[in-house]
Amino acid sequence: MACAALGRRVHGLATVAPISPKDCAFGAGQGRLQENADAHHRVEAGRGSVVPGGAASSASGSSSGACLGGMEVTYVVITILAALANGYAAALNFVGADSVKVVADRVQVSRAWMVPLGTVLASGAVGLLTGFAVPALGIAAAIGLVLYFICAVTAHLRVRDRQIGGAVFFLLLAAGALTTNVAYHNHW
Repeated sequence: MACAALGRRVHGLATVAPISPKDCAFGAGQGRLQENADAHHRVEAGRGSVVPGGAASSASGSSSGACLGGMEVTYVVITILAALANGYAAALNFVGADSVKVVADRVQVSRAWMVPLGTVLASGAVGLLTGFAVPALGIAAAIGLVLYFICAVTAHLRVRDRQIGGAVFFLLLAAGALTTNVAYHNHW
């Protein structure tokens, strides 16, 4: 929606190609967005009225984030879901929930490891949320969670446990958090 409004605001110039919301959803509009800003600068320069941060900047926004509305939402939603899920799993480990004990017994992991493993999960959840302020910490936390759940899936496979769905789900959620984090901050 932000991209469509941006396309309408900039579209008033004769040298500007419109940007559709579809272009923004797939990131294709960013090249045209920069071309639009450059064309606007040329038009303004022809009149001798280009001002840094002036009309062209306000119309086109920053070249690094004008069409990232959808990516930003995806990043925030997946990161919060991953943080909540891992925080909940950590809490289950800390209180010694029966469901956690059953899984630990099934994969032959000592129950004494439940609190340390819960601490890893809690650290990952806090790290994902901290990543909103410090992106490098969010990426590190997501990498840590991906590695943790690769180990969890491996533990299930090692004992030929067929009830592996939970570990795979958490692995995919952590991988999604990592992918969206990197994509959002590096503007894929």
